[in-house]
Amino acid sequence: MSRDLDKVAPWLDSRAEITQEWVQQAAKELELSEEAVQHEYEALAEELPLRLSWRNQEQQA
Repeated sequence: MSRDLDKVAPWLDSRAEITQEWVQQAAKELELSEEAVQHEYEALAEELPLRLSWRNQEQQA
């Protein structure tokens, strides 16, 4: 949830939607697959009220 992807403040705003573009950026910087990054955010969303753009798209379909 770190804006700089370094696990320390400043943090992302938990009320803001986590977008696919952010996932792509994080995946590239962390050298992970986009699916791995999405999985991590989905796990966090079980504990925190996160808004995940790819989940919102699935719910609207």
